[in-house]
Amino acid sequence: MGSAVVVFIAYVLASLELIAEEIEDPFGGDENDLPTHKMADNIRISVEEIL
Repeated sequence: MGSAVVVFIAYVLASLELIAEEIEDPFGGDENDLPTHKMADNIRISVEEIL
């Protein structure tokens, strides 16, 4: 029974580590990163429309 609890806690902590690594740098080129180029293009288009 005790080893099952240890395995569960290890699984939870390992999962948290993977999630933390994934959200640590949101400005790269990975699939889960923020679409900064698209955001910049939308800002550029909006500024051009305003001017």
